[in-house]
Amino acid sequence: MESGQSLRTRPSYRSSVYLERMQLGVSLHAYDEIPRHLKDNPYITERYCCYLSARDCLKSMFIVSNEFFNIWTHLGMAFIWILIAIYDQLVSIPHYGGSVEDHYVYLTYVLCVTICMTASAGYHTFTGHISEETHFKWHRFDICGIITGMLGCYIPGLHYGFWCHNTAKNTYLTLLGIMILLSLVLITQNKYLSAQWRTVRLVHLSSLVGFGLIPAVHWTINSNAEEVRIFLPYIACLYLILGTAFLIYVSRIPERFLPGKFNVVGSSHNIWHILTAYSFIFWRRAALDLMSYRYRNGCT
Repeated sequence: MESGQSLRTRPSYRSSVYLERMQLGVSLHAYDEIPRHLKDNPYITERYCCYLSARDCLKSMFIVSNEFFNIWTHLGMAFIWILIAIYDQLVSIPHYGGSVEDHYVYLTYVLCVTICMTASAGYHTFTGHISEETHFKWHRFDICGIITGMLGCYIPGLHYGFWCHNTAKNTYLTLLGIMILLSLVLITQNKYLSAQWRTVRLVHLSSLVGFGLIPAVHWTINSNAEEVRIFLPYIACLYLILGTAFLIYVSRIPERFLPGKFNVVGSSHNIWHILTAYSFIFWRRAALDLMSYRYRNGCT
């Protein structure tokens, strides 16, 4: 559908159809009023921002719509991660006796996470742009951000997990790089962001997460019992958090059972945002503990 079609399908301004006129001149719409490419979740019934200019998209950040919580959970976390980066560089890493290499590892991790959070917030801000092309550009940027966030998680895990096994570490990093490049090629395909390819997208992104089980098993076999006892629960908890977030996202719980009751806050996408943001914070703590362990125990 071309952007011109969005203009032609714009609903009338009759009070019976048009939900309400908000401050800042941005209007909210019901599900049956929005363009086809925004009709992803029928259980979110109202408070959609759409048919907006870029300026109005920015204004919509401050309106209580169904994207308000999605925007600010991740934009807020992007700001928090900047503070975390400063704290880790000045306090955490020196406290554990980290080297210059450790500073780069953590800086890369925080940068990847911040890009992920910012891309997500940008997509949810501009998803209601009047141009369908602009919507999908931001959607593609959001997917790139998710992949970047995954890359960030792998870097400290592989670096400290295979601290004493450079060949294995470099092999996994190379395989990961290949997967990322193939992913970037895949998401440039026009069909990738279509509703018909929703399952393909979920399988693709899940496979990038699932890939981590291979080095995790390898690390478990190669590591001593104490190391595994301390850090295997971290890996299990990370996958539990992400698995729970994924199941909630695809099942659209709780709004599936109470359509219209979670239009502003509490929807599956909101919960997905909270859990993914928490997973990044959780993994940072695990990586710091593993770094500390390496400096205390070396290669055993």
